[in-house]
Amino acid sequence: AGVAAGTEIYAVYDAVATAALNDDTKTKLVFSYTIAENLTDLGAISLPANGLELNNGSIKDLAQNDANLAHAAVAADTTYLVDTTASSAVVAADKILANDKTLTVESSEVGTAYLIRDDLAITKKADLDTILADEANNGGKWNSVALSAIPDGGSLYQAGLSLAGLTDGTYKLYTVDRAGNLSAAAGNTVKVDSTAAKVSSTVLAYEGGIAAEDGKTYLNAGDKVSVTVTMDEAVVVNTTNGTPRIKLGIAGVAAGTEIYAVYDAVATAALSDDTKTKLVCRYTIAENITDLG
Repeated sequence: AGVAAGTEIYAVYDAVATAALNDDTKTKLVFSYTIAENLTDLGAISLPANGLELNNGSIKDLAQNDANLAHAAVAADTTYLVDTTASSAVVAADKILANDKTLTVESSEVGTAYLIRDDLAITKKADLDTILADEANNGGKWNSVALSAIPDGGSLYQAGLSLAGLTDGTYKLYTVDRAGNLSAAAGNTVKVDSTAAKVSSTVLAYEGGIAAEDGKTYLNAGDKVSVTVTMDEAVVVNTTNGTPRIKLGIAGVAAGTEIYAVYDAVATAALSDDTKTKLVCRYTIAENITDLG
């Protein structure tokens, strides 16, 4: 099964394998077939009745009588299954996760899922085997999980793959089925990022003020101070339980009073920063504040 309609597959007489039987009775013949690519028959291989053909050859007894080739069918041996078709590897979407998280992975077949850092080249199963065997150089660059169950309502085999121990980098998912077929990499990738973002720079800017003859600009109540904070990687700001802020050093305020520029989502969005690394914090000058420094 598993071949195009009308396609027939034959095992062909193998003289070498027949001779290797050392059959003094000369009654046994061996026919061999090498499994071709893209064949899958999970119902196993069977022999139809009367499938033995001469194919322009001959089979005769020692008296040169043509052999009667009629034979009974042989039922499928379900202990041997044919599967040369690779499974699919599926990650639902591109992900950015720390290595204390678990990634949901899927496949079209039972097997094993491997998450491999993308600086390790894989084009064939032997490449994967080499990577897995070289723990000294590749430890922290791959993790795996068995795939054996389809969740209720699902259509693919699914499992949670731990990211524990993985070093930072971009990873691709591959699956290997029970027959050892390696899938293509999943279409979506996973970026493991367990290094905290940090501040790269802070820049002060001002809105308003009066330029004086001494070459300085004097800010008054209502004028604004902004601080652009640049991080070393993309960040997401969550203001559900509070709004981030940055302390300003302004003299002339009451002892113990601290002044902050507060994160401004509108001003940040106005930067149109595709890198998502910049944050704008703003402060409006209050009355009765003087800092000539």
